[in-house]
Amino acid sequence: MSPLFRSVLNALMGKSESRIREVFFDERDFIGLQHLLDKNSITLSELGKFINFYPGVKGAKCHEQAFFVGLQDQPRGARIKLKENLSFDETMKEVVRHCQGGCSDVTREIFILTDQLDGPTLDFWRRNLEQIQRRGIKIEFHFIAGDMEIEIRI
Repeated sequence: MSPLFRSVLNALMGKSESRIREVFFDERDFIGLQHLLDKNSITLSELGKFINFYPGVKGAKCHEQAFFVGLQDQPRGARIKLKENLSFDETMKEVVRHCQGGCSDVTREIFILTDQLDGPTLDFWRRNLEQIQRRGIKIEFHFIAGDMEIEIRI
């Protein structure tokens, strides 16, 4: 998992944050995001200045990275507070809408995080995900249950 996505995941899950080590696409964005992730609480509009975050602020400009969250149970210590919970199917729709729609020429890397996994829904969206990957967009897909985190290969 890239340090950027690990940092956002840690903030979302309320885990302690280690410094982001790799160079961000734009050094100013790297410094700004690192400063933001050090805060105790992060608003989605602040996070949206650096990456696309779903569910998040509608109409945000496209970024090279996008983070999609489908959590039914958000941890109490989370520094990023979700305004809504997306089902697994809704999360997958947002991934496809973003990557094959308006941001298809900008986004290069996406991260999907869910605490729900539905085989038939994943099978339904698999072809879209494979097409997204063929266009050169890197997909990281993680399932969490309690403290357990599993990467799902597409």
